Amino acid sequence: MISVGIMAREQKWARTLEHLIREDDFSISGWINPVAQAQSDIDQLIDRSSLIWIPEKLNGDMTEAVQVLRKSKHLLLGFPVVDFVEEAFHLLKLTREAEVKVQVGHQERYLPAIRSIIPFLDHPQAVYVKHYTTLSGITETPPWFLQEMVSDLGLILPILQGPEKRVKVHVSLSRNHLPVTIDIRIEFHSGALAKLQYRPMTEKPKRTIEVIQPDDIIEIDLISETSVRQKLPLESGDRLPREILWEPPGNRSVGSLNNSLHFDDQITQCISFLQALKKDHQPVFPLEEGFHALEIARQIQSQIISY
Repeated sequence: MISVGIMAREQKWARTLEHLIREDDFSISGWINPVAQAQSDIDQLIDRSSLIWIPEKLNGDMTEAVQVLRKSKHLLLGFPVVDFVEEAFHLLKLTREAEVKVQVGHQERYLPAIRSIIPFLDHPQAVYVKHYTTLSGITETPPWFLQEMVSDLGLILPILQGPEKRVKVHVSLSRNHLPVTIDIRIEFHSGALAKLQYRPMTEKPKRTIEVIQPDDIIEIDLISETSVRQKLPLESGDRLPREILWEPPGNRSVGSLNNSLHFDDQITQCISFLQALKKDHQPVFPLEEGFHALEIARQIQSQIISY
């Protein structure tokens, strides 16, 4: 039996999860608001739980998460690794020492447009990301940009499956020294390549991922939330139709350009983590992968600042 303890300011998470859990393999061991509870109450909840779910960051630090890992319990964090940059390495170290599973927030990993391409991945050779935003007035890499990089890297690194060999950055600047285009090139020891291009101050937002493979090209549009597959011609002149892997039912499209967390996204991540524990599988986005993406993003950030 996997018992879930919930640490959050509001009880809504426990109430919703209680309605969704219908299997005998799962139960809710309790809910507390650690901001308002005594330390003894926190310890008791951790002790009677198999895992602790913290949907939103508490207290401005990661005190509760550290306590959970020191008691060797699984941990589900509903927010991304960029929300605890300074504590990320310490939490990763505790995770490895405790030999438990930790999942961090990455809502886009669950998008059907992303999940739909997994069965078709076959020796990817290159991945191209175009991420254009309408934000302006950027003088250096602010927190939102680090967050976007970690999100993008979290999507493409599993496709190319490192290790990385070299990371290069080029920034094109306007006359008043604002970044017009940021081009990132990541080379892998396998010979694979990732290229990411960021453009602030564009009139129309764009966010696409293109995966180049020996037999086809897969394209994902994260704004329209669609994915298509184009088979490559065997001979010159061949024309092959594009296969739609996923498109939203009707005209529905989220079109989000940020990682703002929504209630339904949090619940989805929780159910996914529970199923991963039940089957002894890796979480959809484990802390190790989040930290890896963060390391590369900070390396990129340091090169950008040098311009």
